[in-house]
Amino acid sequence: MPYLTKIDASRQIRQVSGTTFLLSGSTVIKETLEIQGNFSGSSKIFSGSTDLSNLFISRGNYRDIYFDAAAFSTLKSSGATSFTEEYTGTSLNTDNIVSDYYSFTGQTRDEGIQIRIRMPDEWDLSTIKSKIYWDPDKGSSPGNGVVWGIKGGSVSNDDTLSGETIFGTEITLADSVITPQDLHITSASTAITIAGTPVLDDLIILQISRKVNNSNDTMTQSAKLLGCALQYKEMLSSGATQW
Repeated sequence: MPYLTKIDASRQIRQVSGTTFLLSGSTVIKETLEIQGNFSGSSKIFSGSTDLSNLFISRGNYRDIYFDAAAFSTLKSSGATSFTEEYTGTSLNTDNIVSDYYSFTGQTRDEGIQIRIRMPDEWDLSTIKSKIYWDPDKGSSPGNGVVWGIKGGSVSNDDTLSGETIFGTEITLADSVITPQDLHITSASTAITIAGTPVLDDLIILQISRKVNNSNDTMTQSAKLLGCALQYKEMLSSGATQW
């Protein structure tokens, strides 16, 4: 059975496969040890008596966050309109779902909303992905298309809060009506680049709009945005430190 006998100069154990005990016997880690990469096969990271007080294990995990429509603000010009709706069933009672949402009309102009986010310290500062949670309005038909656009930028300490140049390239998410007034969740977007070379503590500004002039946006009724989920990747090292 193979045993690891040497740790590289940066005190990192990298990808191991097969039947492996990384550290065996009575092991005490005197300094921080970082384990990176993928571990496959029948592997045990530690066997025996081991002091793990200074161990950090990281695999670059993906994390996600959900933001409800109520957390957004509408654009002053060409903004979507906010509403609160109670989804009533066949009988009126007090257990109906109540939902905040933004209504994006199917007219000739794109309407939009924005949200300000402070991302977790563990974020690796790379691209993110998104899913849109929405609801087709009454009168829409199965198969009607809706196209959403999303773009983002970062604002650091002492950066200006004015101007349109903070946003990166807008990506689009297309979806189709299944049943009006049912929850619809788009597929994951392609990678969204946050413009402005973000650093930790930045405010991340995201703008979501309905792209009514896109040829795949065929629904003439309003689309109700209920929320937005974001996925980001954690950095491979611990990253976060105490404030």
